[in-house]
Amino acid sequence: MNQDQKKVIFKSSGALAISICMMVVLSIPFGMIPPLGKFLLPGTGIWDVPDNYASYEEIYDENLNDEVKIYRDEFGVPHIYGSNEEDLMFALGYCHAQDRIIQMDLIRRSSRGTLSELVGPSALETDKFNILKMEAYWANLTYIEMKASNDPQIQNIRTIMEKYVAGVNLYISTSDNARPFEYQFLDAEISPWDVIDTLVYAKYISEYFTWGYSDFQRYSDVMTLGKENYTELFGFPAPYQIPVVPNYGEFDSISVPPSLPNPSSDSTPASSYAQDSKLSRFSKEFANEFLKGISQFPQEADRINPEYIIGSNNWVISGNKTESSFPLLCNDMHLGWSLPGMWHEAHLIETDSDLNIYAVFLPGVPLPVAGHTNYLGWGETIAAFDMQDWYYYNGINETHYEYKGEPIPYEVHEVLIPVKGNEPVLYRFNATVHGPVFTNLISVPELFKDSVIACKWVSQNITYDYLALYGYMHAKDVYEFDEASRFFACLPLNIAFGDVDGNIGMRPNAKVPIRNDSNLPDWHIGNGRMPYNGSKGEGEWIGYVDFDDLPVSINPEQGYLTSANQQIAGPDFPNVDSINGGGSVGYRARRLNTLLASGNEFTINDMKEIQLDLYSPRAGNFTPYLINALASVTEKTKLQQDVYDELVSWDYIMLGSSPATTIFNIWNDAYLHSTFYDDMDLRGDFSTPSWAVLEYLTKEEPNSKWFDNVSTSIVENRDSTILYGLEKSLSALEKYYGTDDISAWKWGDIHQLTFDHLLGLPGLGVGPFPGNGTSVTVNPSYTQNFVNWEVRYGASRGGPSERIIVDFSNMNNSLSVIPSGESAISSSEHYADQLTLFLQGEFHNQYFKAEDPDTLEKWCNVESILVLKKEEK
Repeated sequence: MNQDQKKVIFKSSGALAISICMMVVLSIPFGMIPPLGKFLLPGTGIWDVPDNYASYEEIYDENLNDEVKIYRDEFGVPHIYGSNEEDLMFALGYCHAQDRIIQMDLIRRSSRGTLSELVGPSALETDKFNILKMEAYWANLTYIEMKASNDPQIQNIRTIMEKYVAGVNLYISTSDNARPFEYQFLDAEISPWDVIDTLVYAKYISEYFTWGYSDFQRYSDVMTLGKENYTELFGFPAPYQIPVVPNYGEFDSISVPPSLPNPSSDSTPASSYAQDSKLSRFSKEFANEFLKGISQFPQEADRINPEYIIGSNNWVISGNKTESSFPLLCNDMHLGWSLPGMWHEAHLIETDSDLNIYAVFLPGVPLPVAGHTNYLGWGETIAAFDMQDWYYYNGINETHYEYKGEPIPYEVHEVLIPVKGNEPVLYRFNATVHGPVFTNLISVPELFKDSVIACKWVSQNITYDYLALYGYMHAKDVYEFDEASRFFACLPLNIAFGDVDGNIGMRPNAKVPIRNDSNLPDWHIGNGRMPYNGSKGEGEWIGYVDFDDLPVSINPEQGYLTSANQQIAGPDFPNVDSINGGGSVGYRARRLNTLLASGNEFTINDMKEIQLDLYSPRAGNFTPYLINALASVTEKTKLQQDVYDELVSWDYIMLGSSPATTIFNIWNDAYLHSTFYDDMDLRGDFSTPSWAVLEYLTKEEPNSKWFDNVSTSIVENRDSTILYGLEKSLSALEKYYGTDDISAWKWGDIHQLTFDHLLGLPGLGVGPFPGNGTSVTVNPSYTQNFVNWEVRYGASRGGPSERIIVDFSNMNNSLSVIPSGESAISSSEHYADQLTLFLQGEFHNQYFKAEDPDTLEKWCNVESILVLKKEEK
């Protein structure tokens, strides 16, 4: 996990964090720093920050239609009661602002490119880079089209958003505490919210999951390895994949475990390469120089060399396999950890209808991301769709570039960037027929000054993803729910869902581009996996995969569905490689399929155990080979014998207290390193192959050429490479821990969990804590603990960002937890109160069936009541 994970969550707030830290250290009153006396004076500044909600309060506003009541439970979760949907959204906007206004403001500023207005010129280049992604541009066009649309659904969403915005602005304009202390420190104000601020969130989330530079890395890998070697190490499908959707066959390397019982189903039916000698080295060098320039932006460097978890788990189980005979659904989205966290919990009850929804929301958006109603529930993981392509061109001059043999003028955009303490800066940038040009913002060597790179991205469109979430709120069964998914465009999701009638489903969904891959050069692997020659017209998008042609499964025979970011569909799906843009290596998916297939009569307690599962399929598949290789050593040292004895009795559970966990993880890294890094020294750097590829070579090709160390005169094989990796790892472990007593080698000493303030402010984070798990356990956390043949400490800053369990037999049994709290105010008791539950593997009650305030007060300790009333003109 990258030390500055906050830059990943709030992609451009790094400049703000640096500015604040500088102020804390220097405490010098100049530039953007306000007078510290005002900031620290008792009764003002940091002392004027509430630590709780008022026990009772009434507020009037003319934007309301009727009275709304907001009751907060013992965790500060708002239960909002109103007679109509518009007022519910108004109240939700007020709650989001009350709890998370700083988070909301930073996300909109980073997406819209206005951080400089907050912190000054230090954020100007970051703002320019974010403006280039054109998120605000397309959010603005979306709003213009919404206002002009005659579609009643679109107008309804617009009304809801405008009411939500009014609720946010009521808090900003009337609360004495609407300016968080971080902003008091900056002497900055919170600007009013608008609908574009909400619409840009869809682009922001899409960027978080779909923006990247792997096209250039794949290109460099092919040029380094040649296509045959590349295909062996990185080709489709990756080994041991159990697809998300089970209707389209199985890959040869692994089978889905048999699932009993098998209920009745109405499920949907279901060369050798020589590297091109004409390819100039120029192109590879240019790609590498481009990445080098991009890496100067910290938030983009994290995307080039990610060290954090972006993934998720979800699953839904048929009533045929549960004790209650009703479905169970679970979701835990794996994102970066911060305080406050990504999600905000809320419960909305429309008293004049049957609308009752409990969900996690993204503060800034009035629609539920994952949760349940009286009728159904759902949760998401990220689908492995490729929704972004990069194009390179011959630049002609400052105003024109070559496209299909013709000089074409750039489309020129102008954006005025406000800068704190300075005059606004007019930023001009060019765009090609495919999208905005990025080479003008980075420095490249003179050799490449006439080369141009631009990006085409699904999010650079008018999109209505929010209509899907609104449809989820009102669907009465899985079929209506699935139909609502048609509106998802820029958010690539594997959506697990179920209803109270007993139906279950899984829908991977987004707007997936169809590329014209005719007339590509031999080295290009197609399907948008590598940059296209835009000047030659390669890789044009000729449409999108139709919603009805995407893979889907409803009520499958196996009785369950699960996704963990693995590859989407099996070999029988038409053009299967075109919809699988990558994804995880599949270990979590393997474990989940094993657990869900082998069990029956599942209960909520079983779901808790699975969400907290720490068994490592990677360890279970690699360790026997390590044990066998070590057993072949006839004269073991005492340390080798101790390691052997420890591993032979190990159950592959990744506990922080376990020496075996430490030994395996450090050895496994050393084994991977030993297998491939000599080839990198010989051929040039290429991406490290996945653990699944190494597992396949270990099991199926023990004499593979990749095990041979090309720098030695002898020919190494699997077992000699295993033992060499063990020698290196044990030496490194003994050095780090200062002892050869392996009982002291606790995994939790070098693998810890930490929850930073979203700006990295010292003293406002929590942790570190000794951690369990790894990146491939169902309950995941990630650290990189073996670098340059040395053991190092690692702090995981990502993992489950929420946990939800939905019980369709009785929605009141449903549970959830977030690894933070509802409030962004560090002095609040709800700043990190749920984190305590999370770290203990516990959940809290949702009080879902408290459909009136009196029932809620009977069931829980209501700590705050806010009544919003219509103000008569």
